[in-house]
Amino acid sequence: MEVTIRRWWIYHHYCAMVMALMSLTWEIKGQPDCAMKHKGVQLFLGWAIMQGFAMLLQNRYQRQRLYTGIALGKVLIYPP
Repeated sequence: MEVTIRRWWIYHHYCAMVMALMSLTWEIKGQPDCAMKHKGVQLFLGWAIMQGFAMLLQNRYQRQRLYTGIALGKVLIYPP
Protein backbone atom coordinates (compact mmCIF):
# COMPACT_ATOMS: atom_id res chain seq x y z
CA MET A 1 0.00 0.00 0.00
CA GLU A 2 1.30 3.41 -0.93
CA VAL A 3 1.47 6.00 1.83
CA THR A 4 0.91 9.64 0.97
CA ILE A 5 0.89 12.46 3.49
CA ARG A 6 -1.46 15.19 2.44
CA ARG A 7 -0.61 18.83 2.91
CA TRP A 8 -3.65 19.52 5.15
CA TRP A 9 -2.47 16.78 7.51
CA ILE A 10 0.92 18.45 7.94
CA TYR A 11 -0.68 21.89 8.48
CA HIS A 12 -3.06 20.34 10.98
CA HIS A 13 -0.10 19.15 13.06
CA TYR A 14 1.55 22.58 12.99
CA CYS A 15 -1.74 24.13 14.10
CA ALA A 16 -2.03 21.57 16.92
CA MET A 17 1.49 22.41 18.13
CA VAL A 18 0.76 26.15 18.15
CA MET A 19 -2.54 25.69 20.00
CA ALA A 20 -0.92 23.41 22.58
CA LEU A 21 1.87 25.93 23.13
CA MET A 22 -0.67 28.73 23.56
CA SER A 23 -2.74 26.72 26.03
CA LEU A 24 0.35 25.93 28.11
CA THR A 25 1.73 29.47 28.24
CA TRP A 26 -1.33 31.74 28.25
CA GLU A 27 -2.44 32.96 31.68
CA ILE A 28 -6.03 34.10 32.17
CA LYS A 29 -6.53 35.17 35.80
CA GLY A 30 -5.80 38.74 36.83
CA GLN A 31 -4.90 40.05 33.41
CA PRO A 32 -6.39 43.28 32.01
CA ASP A 33 -7.42 41.52 28.78
CA CYS A 34 -9.28 38.75 30.60
CA ALA A 35 -12.42 38.82 28.39
CA MET A 36 -10.40 38.52 25.20
CA LYS A 37 -8.32 35.67 26.60
CA HIS A 38 -11.46 33.91 27.85
CA LYS A 39 -12.83 34.05 24.29
CA GLY A 40 -9.56 32.58 23.06
CA VAL A 41 -9.88 29.72 25.52
CA GLN A 42 -13.45 29.07 24.34
CA LEU A 43 -12.26 28.98 20.73
CA PHE A 44 -9.45 26.61 21.67
CA LEU A 45 -11.84 24.25 23.47
CA GLY A 46 -14.15 24.24 20.45
CA TRP A 47 -11.18 23.46 18.24
CA ALA A 48 -10.06 20.70 20.62
CA ILE A 49 -13.51 19.08 20.48
CA MET A 50 -13.47 19.14 16.67
CA GLN A 51 -9.92 17.77 16.76
CA GLY A 52 -11.07 14.85 18.90
CA PHE A 53 -13.93 14.13 16.51
CA ALA A 54 -11.53 14.20 13.55
CA MET A 55 -9.22 11.78 15.37
CA LEU A 56 -12.11 9.35 15.91
CA LEU A 57 -13.02 9.50 12.21
CA GLN A 58 -9.40 9.04 11.21
CA ASN A 59 -9.05 6.00 13.47
CA ARG A 60 -12.16 4.42 12.00
CA TYR A 61 -10.97 5.08 8.44
CA GLN A 62 -7.51 3.65 9.12
CA ARG A 63 -8.97 0.50 10.72
CA GLN A 64 -11.20 -0.03 7.67
CA ARG A 65 -8.26 0.47 5.29
CA LEU A 66 -6.15 -1.97 7.28
CA TYR A 67 -8.97 -4.55 7.25
CA THR A 68 -9.34 -4.13 3.47
CA GLY A 69 -5.59 -4.44 2.93
CA ILE A 70 -5.45 -7.62 5.00
CA ALA A 71 -8.46 -9.11 3.20
CA LEU A 72 -6.86 -8.44 -0.20
CA GLY A 73 -3.52 -9.86 0.94
CA LYS A 74 -1.68 -6.56 0.48
CA VAL A 75 -0.85 -6.11 4.17
CA LEU A 76 0.88 -8.58 6.44
CA ILE A 77 0.13 -8.25 10.14
CA TYR A 78 3.04 -10.43 11.22
CA PRO A 79 5.96 -10.17 8.80
CA PRO A 80 7.92 -13.43 8.35
